[in-house]
Amino acid sequence: MVENAALGASDQNRCALIGNMAAAILKALETYAIENIL
Repeated sequence: MVENAALGASDQNRCALIGNMAAAILKALETYAIENIL
């Protein structure tokens, strides 16, 4: 039971980390695109 909870927590953290990285990459690409267009 404890192991499952720990695995679930690490999975959530990994998903959050990947989500944050994806958001940061999208934001950087968007900024880059806007700067190039202007």
